[in-house]
Amino acid sequence: MRQITYRWLAIMIVTWQFCGSPLWGQTSMSSGQGSEFSMEVLKAAGVQLATREVAVGLAELLLKSSYGADELEIQRPLIAKDGGDRWIIEGSRRFGQAKTDRDDVDFGKIEIVIAKSDCRILKFIGDAKIRSPN
Repeated sequence: MRQITYRWLAIMIVTWQFCGSPLWGQTSMSSGQGSEFSMEVLKAAGVQLATREVAVGLAELLLKSSYGADELEIQRPLIAKDGGDRWIIEGSRRFGQAKTDRDDVDFGKIEIVIAKSDCRILKFIGDAKIRSPN
């Protein structure tokens, strides 16, 4: 009987933490730490929301909204590499491939890292070189 009581108490504490008090009928699903309870359940179950196709599509949206459609076309094809718990998306732009509005900087490929579990953007960075003044 004591073991069952402790398990029930542990379940109630977890429920209270993630969902609010069941006694007062609160319906908040937030864990209070930036992620929703439903995402915590999916993560615990090992569900991965970001497939290769989802990760590439998200990377394309980010690139287009941040740098424009022209830069997206220069970076294509985007290559997705499996990084275990994340997708590593790399652009295909080479240094000097396209003119930029800056004479002092040469831009290269973009890298976007996306978590498989919940599609969080873990990294969004681009290569750049400063040109010599010669």
